[in-house]
Amino acid sequence: MHSAFSYLYFSHQTTTLRNPGQITDIIISFVAIARRAREYYPSLCSCSLVCKSWTPASRHRLFMNVDIRSDRQYTLFIYRVVLSVAMRPWLSSTRRLDLFPPVQSDAGDGRGALSRLFAFELSGVFPNLQELYLVNLDWTAGGACPHQRTFAALSGFSSLRTLILSQCQLPSFKAVRRIISSFRSLEVLSWHHVRW
Repeated sequence: MHSAFSYLYFSHQTTTLRNPGQITDIIISFVAIARRAREYYPSLCSCSLVCKSWTPASRHRLFMNVDIRSDRQYTLFIYRVVLSVAMRPWLSSTRRLDLFPPVQSDAGDGRGALSRLFAFELSGVFPNLQELYLVNLDWTAGGACPHQRTFAALSGFSSLRTLILSQCQLPSFKAVRRIISSFRSLEVLSWHHVRW
């Protein structure tokens, strides 16, 4: 009797139930229903840690919209995702990239790495990027003025269809024209409070 009980007890512990992959994908797609990426990031991160079979669908949804709002987040994203052999393939899932450089960098010395370097460090990284949303971009002062190679680097966003500029300061209308012409597949341009 004792051995039958222990058999039932141990066999129950080793039994695992597996959901079909399609069910897991549907569950995870409902997690990412929130309008803003920041609202569902923590939930998707938790889903990716549930079990190994949940990781692909969670990461796919996690990287569909990338939202970077500080120099620190940008630096972490570069080192932990872009330069990571294991994480970089997930960037092919990215459809929208939101970059919100802070008005002051985290160090308090004017514009930081996000304003100065994103064109170079992120060029060609997102093969399926459809939308780029830039807010508070200042390329007029503090060493953030775009170099000639910046515009060539912007052409690395080859699949970009929509560009949204908001509260941006550019050195001249010529820079605006060069930015627009850098994106060869651009179909929609929206700008709000853009100055030059």
